[in-house]
Amino acid sequence: MIRRILLGLLFLGSMSWGQSVNWSKIESSPDYRIAEEHLADALPNLAIPILEKLLETEGLDLTAKSSLLSKLGESQLRAQRHEAALLTLADPLLVEFSAAHIWRGYTLSQLGHYLEAIGSFQKVDRESLIPRAKLQIAILNIAIGNDDAALTELEDLQETEDTEIAEEAALRLVSLLLSSGRLEEAEDKLSSLNLSNQRYNSHRQFLQGQLELAKKNRIAAVGILQALLKKTEEENHGLPSPLVHELHLALADSLALGGNTQEGIESILITLGKFPDSPRLAELFQRLDQWITQSESREVSQKLNEWVTQSVPQPISLPLLGAPEGESASTLTYHYTSNRFLLPRAAFALLILAKENLKELESKPLGLAQLESLQIIAPSSHPEIKSEALTTYGLAALADRQFEQAFQTFAFLRQKSPSLRSQSTASALMGKAAYALLNKRVASEAFLDARSLADEAKNEKLARLTALNAGICLLSIADSEELDEITSRLEAGSSRADLLLERGLRLSDINDPSARALLDDFLASYPEHPRIDEASLSLAESYLFSLPRKTSLAREQLKPLNFDLDNQADLAIRRILAFLQMDEGMEFVAEFLKKFPGHPFAPRIVFQQGRAYQRTNEPGKAYQTYESFLATYPEDPLIEVARMQSAISALATGTDASKADALKRFEELIATKGVLATEAAILRVRLFIDQAEQDNALDAVKEILEKKNLTTSHRWRALVLEGEARYQLNDDENALKSYSQLLALKDISIGTRNRASFLKGRSLKNLDRLDEAFETFYAVVNRQIDTERMSDLEWKWFDECGKGALKLLEEKRQWTGAIKLAEKLSRSGSPSAQDAADRAKRLRLDHFIWD
Repeated sequence: MIRRILLGLLFLGSMSWGQSVNWSKIESSPDYRIAEEHLADALPNLAIPILEKLLETEGLDLTAKSSLLSKLGESQLRAQRHEAALLTLADPLLVEFSAAHIWRGYTLSQLGHYLEAIGSFQKVDRESLIPRAKLQIAILNIAIGNDDAALTELEDLQETEDTEIAEEAALRLVSLLLSSGRLEEAEDKLSSLNLSNQRYNSHRQFLQGQLELAKKNRIAAVGILQALLKKTEEENHGLPSPLVHELHLALADSLALGGNTQEGIESILITLGKFPDSPRLAELFQRLDQWITQSESREVSQKLNEWVTQSVPQPISLPLLGAPEGESASTLTYHYTSNRFLLPRAAFALLILAKENLKELESKPLGLAQLESLQIIAPSSHPEIKSEALTTYGLAALADRQFEQAFQTFAFLRQKSPSLRSQSTASALMGKAAYALLNKRVASEAFLDARSLADEAKNEKLARLTALNAGICLLSIADSEELDEITSRLEAGSSRADLLLERGLRLSDINDPSARALLDDFLASYPEHPRIDEASLSLAESYLFSLPRKTSLAREQLKPLNFDLDNQADLAIRRILAFLQMDEGMEFVAEFLKKFPGHPFAPRIVFQQGRAYQRTNEPGKAYQTYESFLATYPEDPLIEVARMQSAISALATGTDASKADALKRFEELIATKGVLATEAAILRVRLFIDQAEQDNALDAVKEILEKKNLTTSHRWRALVLEGEARYQLNDDENALKSYSQLLALKDISIGTRNRASFLKGRSLKNLDRLDEAFETFYAVVNRQIDTERMSDLEWKWFDECGKGALKLLEEKRQWTGAIKLAEKLSRSGSPSAQDAADRAKRLRLDHFIWD
């Protein structure tokens, strides 16, 4: 080898071809042949200086110079000098040089710039190179997830005259069908393959193993792949190096089937030990990262540490960024090699160790330090390591609720990521962090950026999800027009459908009736959508729980729905509750409770069943339902409310036994001193009065009125009951005191004030204080009122006071005054206005009074 290099140098030093040197002279020169031999021997670094020297030859014609530049770019690529290769291959002389486009495409693809690589391969126009370029385009389309385009290209390549390309394309087509889950098509294609090139037989065998793996036939897959792996040790196994490495991956996957992850891990560790520089390092460590949580990780960690240690002969401390003040440096450092870069296997190993360390509180600082160190010492040949380390660091910050730090980390990742796929993921995570910071506008912008990048990277799933998340972020901050604009910009596919649905669901959840139009649009536009029944249910809920209520339309949506209680319990529960809101569906309640008596939502369903019985005026059934609730769910948060409703239902049945039960429940509530204790005390007073136990009623009222922090509502109700109890005892003098206290209260409603005035006037009349009684009644009807805003209750006591004042005038035979008052009442707009008008007319006729 040394003699060959010296010979090449002698030729380089003595070459002199005059003014015109063409490609044939270069190609036949000893120097060029030596460079070719170096490339053939996988020694591109030795070929590069020879080719660079040849390019300095005077008199090179354009073809010779272009060919040499292309060969130099190829050599630089093979030597992993990607930046130098791109610079060489960007020479203007190579604009129309197909071979250069081929090598530039390979370089870009190795750097992860897949779309640019596709563009480079598409520029190839030399007929002999076009099939090879199209094959690479298909391979890259697979890498970016554009399977449909790849399938078309691979199928077209079946017709090429280049047999080798056609057969390789056929094999890749089977591989793509397998990865797409189209197993029957893959099996048919594989069985019909007729390969003229025997060296592809091992590839066919490999695909057969992958087919068995996809079908989860562990024994068959392991048998085929292990036999093939043994065969690779032979000299002429016919399996190219990339597939040998893929074979090791497939074997590990096959061994791990059926929960045998430990065997899969052992296979990967053997592979990594045998091929420390495997081109599939990322996939190998990805599986290791996934399976390590399902197996004994101690031995794996020891092996990973061993690989890292082997790559770190001279440790240097790297402090953890942002270390807490006063923290021991020894606990916050990680060692890395003095040459600043770990070997790829060691870097991947360190990444997994860091993730494992993050799982435990004590080792978390070390894990964070390891992730930070990877930003400095990870090899440039594997940029995905830095991206994954940054992603993990940001996710750790999110988990710790360090949302600002997470956002900044993902923003840095977005800026530094080498590929569109990782950039789109970084933007999506920026959106997640911004949303956690409650900055929904920034979150939506990040999600829209992620969607744009995902579209460019042909990542349809991420594009759909980020578009949906962008819309969700704007649901609570954007006006309907802005959201409509975003929705309209989405293609009529799953992204638009999902955003339309989420908008409708959210608005329905907050009882906004505008949900109806959105859900109607969704149901009409996407009848085959997998969440169509959920949309119908939400639309029914909107009709039931937002105004204006439309029970018949809700029923139309609910009746066709039939959710599986085992797999769709949440939706089934919502359907049951919706039927109960319409006072229907008791048979669904019985079915649910029979199957899931202990379900967390069972108490709520039983409670709502009781409410439905109350609304349908079936107090006996309501009482039984609430009593069942009390017996079955004594610890439920609704227990006090159920006890109250049980008492109310018992009262409504009207029997002496049920009244005794109601009294018992009221006393239980009072004894608990909970939020309903005062309400129960007031209802107990009402029960005492109805049972003519006025002394008990007055004693109970006294206890209520002596309570501290009694609300105005409870106080006025207690005073009303106190006055009524005294009224029943013919004690109008003291009843009058209760009503006067009531009217002295501030912040009572007009209806309450009108009622108190009527009761006070009634007691004044009984005490024969007729003028005071009239003044009390008349003060109500003479008050300026807003007829548009008066409630039924307010009108009721307005009318009672009007009738009381009118009756007093008639009893005093003050006919003119009575007529004027009746006419005043007829103009009030009250429900009794016509009766007042008729009374005024009757009085005029009876007493011949005509003004």
